[in-house]
Amino acid sequence: MITIDESAGPEGKTPSAPFDPVPLEVLNWGIDRQDMLAWLALPHEMRGREKAVYLGFLIAAGMGFALVEEHLPDWMLAVPYPLMLLGVVGLAHLLWLITSNLWLRIEARRRMPRPITCRLADHGDHLEVAEGGRRRFIALEMIRQVLLTETRVFIDEEGGPIILPLSAFPGGRAGMAAFAGNLDARSAASAE
Repeated sequence: MITIDESAGPEGKTPSAPFDPVPLEVLNWGIDRQDMLAWLALPHEMRGREKAVYLGFLIAAGMGFALVEEHLPDWMLAVPYPLMLLGVVGLAHLLWLITSNLWLRIEARRRMPRPITCRLADHGDHLEVAEGGRRRFIALEMIRQVLLTETRVFIDEEGGPIILPLSAFPGGRAGMAAFAGNLDARSAASAE
């Protein structure tokens, strides 16, 4: 017996439902402060307050050098002036690195006070993400960037990062790389 689907389109294909409740892929994992620290420590361009604080460190180092220059011992004054300035700038940069590292750890603790469990369901046209008690739906065109590192996949979107550690992927690194590549290609195609 042959049945004909009246809802079939011109090519005989049945149109997909507006919302498919069965996800294509489901991932479950837990994240902690170290995962948030990895997100915050990613290389980025300095902006706003961060740039002002860095310049403040350099200016304070220069002013401090100018104040103590007269009181330096003779053996230090024998060092050429450009080398002394280079040393002062190097010291200021080192202090900046220590301070910014401390700030990143404090910020990671503030954003992630305790470990949480997460779940990501990929529905094809959107992601459903549950993190702790928070649930959100993310259209693929809203994803700014999918970043793959050695140990994590970071999905950057307006509501905050989605951090998927290697342990979330049953296929290990190959599964993580395949997921990141697939999601990046799909989000780029949906944004066009």
